[in-house]
Amino acid sequence: MAGRKKAIVILSAAVLAVAVAVIVLLAVGKPHTPETVSREEFLLIYENEVRPQVLMLSQDPGGDWYTEPYEETTLGGYAQELTVKALKGYKARQQLFRSHGLWDFTYEAFLDQWQNQKDDGNPYGVQAYGLYDYYVYLHSAYSLQLMHSYDPDSAALKEYYEQHKDEFRDTDVWQLQIWQTGSQQDAQKTLEQAARNGSADGVTFTEVTLDADAAKYYPEILALVGDGLEQLKTPGQRIYREADGASFLIQSESFAEGRPIPYEECEEVVRSRCKQQMLDQAVAQALENINVQQQELPAVGK
Repeated sequence: MAGRKKAIVILSAAVLAVAVAVIVLLAVGKPHTPETVSREEFLLIYENEVRPQVLMLSQDPGGDWYTEPYEETTLGGYAQELTVKALKGYKARQQLFRSHGLWDFTYEAFLDQWQNQKDDGNPYGVQAYGLYDYYVYLHSAYSLQLMHSYDPDSAALKEYYEQHKDEFRDTDVWQLQIWQTGSQQDAQKTLEQAARNGSADGVTFTEVTLDADAAKYYPEILALVGDGLEQLKTPGQRIYREADGASFLIQSESFAEGRPIPYEECEEVVRSRCKQQMLDQAVAQALENINVQQQELPAVGK
């Protein structure tokens, strides 16, 4: 009888130990299993994404080049950290590609695929890519394929629209009149006279429209106006500027505030951005479980 009680106690202790182990595992979460990274893949990312930066920094070894969280790190350690960080991003995507049945990545298979593309003379120009370019190309292509596999429902789309309403509006439009003369004594007075009378000696006049494409077509005007755009929302309002040896009087002729775009008119744009957000969230979640081990790198500057 005593033997049975002893056996029961031992069994109970074993069950308790297993239960405690399970509770601890659930508490700490799934252990981070290191991702398999060949030395060739590690060096591919280092050589193309990290080495140019650390080479530049190595030219100023006494410089204050580091930032949080690398202030106590050597330049070689900094290179390690950057390489691991970049690889974690790729590995997170590879994990997602694998789980969705898109691409079961191995570096060896990737090399074979790259070689086959070169040998076959791919009509889309892939054969012209270098090894790193092809690596990036495939990750981008599969990311796009994965993004398009998401299918947000109507409720998710409308929620995204409501949360990002400021992104879905027509562009604001300014019609501006600009008088310009050389940097001279009484330049502002001369410009104001030209604005009143329609012209003045030595003053040139132009009209421009600033909208969402202003940075592309009128970068110099946008830079000149600067924070004065808010002031120029009021028709007739003027601002005075000096730049590059010239003086400018800028007057608002009109301003039209962009209207909100109804959901029905931008549903497809909302869908595309919502899918991108779903992809970004999936990658961020995958990153939490990615662990890439550091590998030895060539000496910085070599």
